[in-house]
Amino acid sequence: MRLRLELRPAADRDMIEIAEYIAADNLDAAIRFLEAARRSMEFLTDTPRAGPTYTLSNRRLVGLRKWAVDGFGNYQIFYRVTDDSIQVVQQLLVRSGALDDKLGLPVFAPVADQPPRRTPAPRAKG
Repeated sequence: MRLRLELRPAADRDMIEIAEYIAADNLDAAIRFLEAARRSMEFLTDTPRAGPTYTLSNRRLVGLRKWAVDGFGNYQIFYRVTDDSIQVVQQLLVRSGALDDKLGLPVFAPVADQPPRRTPAPRAKG
């Protein structure tokens, strides 16, 4: 059964920002990225459990899955599966060594031209 596609505003913004970043160097590649992102999301509506789930301690993120944008493997689609839809939460550039403190997921930053966010150091117990 094909599920409905729900693109969250943050994911829509991510997709546009990524395309704008790519377009600064190559407009054709940016158009290909947008087409590939849409194709990848449509694929997920037919095969929603294709992407692996994350095992995280953050309860808000239980059931979050990821899938690479077709032909743009460094860009990942993060989504949830519901009874009748897939909810695309974010689309991000995977970067080795970075940490997204907003979601608490390892190895990615939201936009290619931004440095990785730094997480605060653990507090000393005392």
